[in-house]
Amino acid sequence: ILNRMFPTRWIGCGSNIAWPARSPDLTSLDYFLWGTLKTEVYREPRTTVGERCKNIRIISACATITAKILEKVLRSLIIRLRKYIDCN
Repeated sequence: ILNRMFPTRWIGCGSNIAWPARSPDLTSLDYFLWGTLKTEVYREPRTTVGERCKNIRIISACATITAKILEKVLRSLIIRLRKYIDCN
């Protein structure tokens, strides 16, 4: 799913970008995406059991994330990183 929606733009197991396992470096995915997707996927109680239903919910949740939202996330991450640098 990530390869289809974000080709060459995501970091993780199976991505095209090399990233050390258990890296202490946090990404915007850590600050935003996973919490947002979890909230959307589990917003309503599950009515059916199975991976197919869960996959559909994940795809639907990804579809709600717009370019404008991602721009806001990036700006927020840059501000946060600058604060880390300022604190040394």
